[in-house]
This record gives sequence, C-alpha cells and structure tokens, in this order.
Amino acid sequence: MQIFLSEWFVEPNFNGCAFIKTASEYAEHSHPYYEAAHQYKTYLRDFIASLVKEAEAAKPEALANGLYLLVEGAITIAMLQTDLHAAQHARETAQLLIEHLV
Repeated sequence: MQIFLSEWFVEPNFNGCAFIKTASEYAEHSHPYYEAAHQYKTYLRDFIASLVKEAEAAKPEALANGLYLLVEGAITIAMLQTDLHAAQHARETAQLLIEHLV
C-alpha cells in the first residue's frame, strides 16, 4: 500500500483521486459517472477485505474498514495538504491496526 501511494503522491501531476472528484461533480447517485466511481470504491474496499480475510483477522470487518479509511484518508491528505508522507503515516497506523486485530 505505502509503495504504491508514495509513488503516486510524488508524481508532478498528482491531483487526488479522480473517482472522488467525479462523484462530487456528478453527485446524482443515478448518474453513470457517479455509479462508476461508487463501483470502483466498492471494488477497492472489497479487495482490501479479501486480503484481510486471508490474514484471518480477529475482526475482519473492522480491519478492512480501517485500512480502507486509511487509504482514502492518505489520498485526501496528500492532495489537500501536499503531505508527501501521508502514505507513510497511513502505513504506520495500518501496522497498529493489524497488530491489534490480527
């Protein structure tokens, strides 16, 4: 997670998440662009949940939700606060969650 996000955040053209921007521009839930953004975010959350399931976490839903929030939060912080260390902070917090819930 950290490697991918860190590399993305330092790209000169990094401007946040296109899916979040699309969903905010086309906020009507029935709009095809909104639906596409929603589907992608659902896919991402489900992907994280599948990884957590493989780890046999004590509280898989809590861990998957926490990790998903960390990813989304890191993207937002990197964009809005130009914090190139947001991925590192998310990784450190993810490690704490994993240690507590696995």
